[in-house]
Order: sequence, then structure tokens, then C-alpha cells
Amino acid sequence: MHGQGFIEALQGIVDQATQAAVAERAGLSQATISKLLHGKTQGGHTATVLKLIAAYPELGRFFVPVNIPNVIDM
Repeated sequence: MHGQGFIEALQGIVDQATQAAVAERAGLSQATISKLLHGKTQGGHTATVLKLIAAYPELGRFFVPVNIPNVIDM
């Protein structure tokens, strides 16, 4: 996993919206988004990451090796 890149990408999404909007779209609490962005948690639980990827498929690129095509249709 490219953790720092994932967090930077998540921050970019939040910069275009709000933590609350991102949290609502992903089905998470705003506190969870804040903890991820401020390093208060170690990358998040798998379920948290999957919810974020389901809401923002562009985040999935941090978990798929570059030599494997992304064929998952979310």
C-alpha cells in the first residue's frame, strides 16, 4: 500500500468538498476522516478503506499494482 499517497489523494478530495461530505458519501464518520488525515490512525481498517474506495474509486489505484489492469467495476 502506498499509504502517504492515499492520504494525500484523500486530502485532495476533502479540499474539493468537506470532511463531512466525504464522510457522508463513504458512510463513515467525520471523525474517522479527520483521524486518517491527521495521522491519528495507522491507515485505517480494511472496511474503512473499502468504503472510501467504493465512494471514490480513484483511491483504489493505491492498492492495485501498476502492472495489473483495474477491472473491478464498483
